[in-house]
Order: sequence, then structure tokens, then C-alpha cells
Amino acid sequence: MSEREESTLGYERATNPLFSLPEEAFVEEILGSVPSMPDYYPRMKELNSHGAPSVSVLPGACALTTHDVAALVQQDDVTLLDLRRPETFCGAHISKALNIGAGQNLSLWAGWLLDPKKRIVLISDSGDDEDSRRALVRVGLDNIAGYLAQGMPAWIEAGFDFERTMQVSVHEVERLSPEALVVDVRSKSEWEKGHIPNAQYIMLADLRSSLAALPANRPLTTVCGSGYRSSIAASLLAQHGFSQVSSMAGGIAAWNRQNIPLTAI
Repeated sequence: MSEREESTLGYERATNPLFSLPEEAFVEEILGSVPSMPDYYPRMKELNSHGAPSVSVLPGACALTTHDVAALVQQDDVTLLDLRRPETFCGAHISKALNIGAGQNLSLWAGWLLDPKKRIVLISDSGDDEDSRRALVRVGLDNIAGYLAQGMPAWIEAGFDFERTMQVSVHEVERLSPEALVVDVRSKSEWEKGHIPNAQYIMLADLRSSLAALPANRPLTTVCGSGYRSSIAASLLAQHGFSQVSSMAGGIAAWNRQNIPLTAI
């Protein structure tokens, strides 16, 4: 960004290097820095152009019992969305739940990864999460069936089965056997600045469409910047039948704090 508080077209034509480029080079330069378009952008464009349905009452304010959720899990048109922190999710979660933690990034990744036609059941630590329901509605995900009453502790106390996803430290990843594969799900720019040697790069948004490129018979460890996206990725892989999945706790930020070398492009 320029330090100038204002400018003119004449000044920019004379000094801005982009204006000296031929049209094709200009277009290539501008579009080359544009990140991938989230899948929900076209849907939001259509909703905005036609007018989204009126929401007089925020959907999803329905407390579901553990038996309700157990029945919903068996249905193909239901997505279990676990809103808890990665370390909590990894300790115990309902089978095939997708972990997208509550907070500022929920809308982005839920909008990108969730099927808007499927009913959504929310799982948290304690029960309802109105802020998360509102975040989902803002990206057109308003088919919310409800939330697990009293959260994941109620599921465990009721005696239902649950699964675990292993979280591994940076040093455990550093010592991984050649058989294991590290899957880096960060953005391309993050990857190019530095990544774990021999890792395979698949941006999180492309992971679902790239499952066939991953070996089903090898241990997979997902990695991102902080552990948030890698937990999403690990839950997505488990959801699609990958049984040897782990997530690197703390992400590349933790790796860097241990001063372990990265490979840069």
C-alpha cells in the first residue's frame, strides 16, 4: 500500500508499474494473486440476486437428545458439525463428524465444505451455540436441524460409542517413518514460503476432490498453520474412510518455534 493518502489517475498512470504492462500481462499479474474462489460464492451470488428467504427466527434452536442424534447419524442427508477446539474434538467425537471450530473462520470453511442440501446437527461442549448458527445462516447454510443438548459430554455419559483422532507433536512428525505421509492443507503462498520436507500439498478446499490421490493404506498426518485447518482435514479424511489419520498439533507455527528446518520453493 502507498503512503499517499490520495492519488489521481494521471499520477498512477505515470508511476504505477502495473499500468506499464500489456493487457494480457496485466490480467495475468492481477489474477495470479487471487486466491481460490470458495465454493459457496456462486451460491451467495444467486441468493443475493434473487433475494434470500426471510429469516424471522434463527433456525436450529432445537435441542436434540442423544437418541435423536444417534438416529440422525444413520441418515445420509445429515452432516454432524462439531464446533469444538481441535484438541477437544480429537479426544472424543461422534463418528463421521466434521470438525470446524466455532469462531471467525467457521463461516468460511463451513461455506466451502458443507453441502447446503444436507441437514446440519451441531455438536459443542455444552449445547446451543447461537453465534455459530448465525454464522452458518450468513453463508446460506440455514438447514440446521438442531444441536446436541448438553453437548458432547451428554453423548459420552449416555454410553454411546465415540472415536478419537490422534494429535501428534512436531517432533513426532519430524520422526515419522518413510511409510507415513504428511499432507499440508495450507494456502499455496504459505506452502511456498516453507513446508515440511517430503510433504504432499493439497489445499484444504481441494481435499475432498483429491481423496483419490491419497494412499488409503498409509498413515496420513495433516498439517496447517496452527492446527485449526489440519483438524478439519483429518476429520474429513476420517469421514471418507481413511483409518490411519492424525493431525499435527500447533501447526507450522509450533514447528518454527522448535527451529526445525523447512523446505522452501
